[in-house]
Amino acid sequence: MSVFIDFKPPDESEEYEVEKIYDKRTREGRVEYFLKWVGYPESANTWERLENLNCPALVAEFEEGRLKKKKRDQLRQTRGRPQSPVKNGVCGIENGFEVERIIGATDVHGELEFLIKWKESPLAELVKASIANEKLPAAVIAFYEARLVTRFSKSESNKDVKKFKLANNGRNLNSVSDDDSLNGDSMETDTAITAGTSTNEASI
Repeated sequence: MSVFIDFKPPDESEEYEVEKIYDKRTREGRVEYFLKWVGYPESANTWERLENLNCPALVAEFEEGRLKKKKRDQLRQTRGRPQSPVKNGVCGIENGFEVERIIGATDVHGELEFLIKWKESPLAELVKASIANEKLPAAVIAFYEARLVTRFSKSESNKDVKKFKLANNGRNLNSVSDDDSLNGDSMETDTAITAGTSTNEASI
């Protein structure tokens, strides 16, 4: 069963209101827009020349939307191209690269920056800390945690050295010869002598 829609397309004798602009094309050197008319179904959409339209706001809205879409498409194409993070001044973050590790930090340019190694590139790149903190928080946290662990280990090692010196009457470790007896037995003997002296003094 066929359904026919009784519709008379717009003509010069009547004025119709444009609801929406769907598309654009150029025919015979003239710009045309594909229009949806107020009060009519989609099947009644028509192509109309720009000079015949009286809806500048809708035309401007349509053209702005086309421009934004074009920019988005260009950005996707740019991101899809494999590039090194510093090639052509393009940042690895903009390319969506994955961080392999943060090598170090510097403020040589007057602002804190991280030297970042990317998995997708053999090159490393300096990235501002303000950007890295926002875009790569996990990598930044891992970098600082690793530095804290290293500093803590060094601090504990220094404490052990000080304890060792105190146990050996403050002697410099470098001055200890191979003949010096610094094993546990000698330390226990010193302790025993000290304890015995204290006991005798207490008895007197």
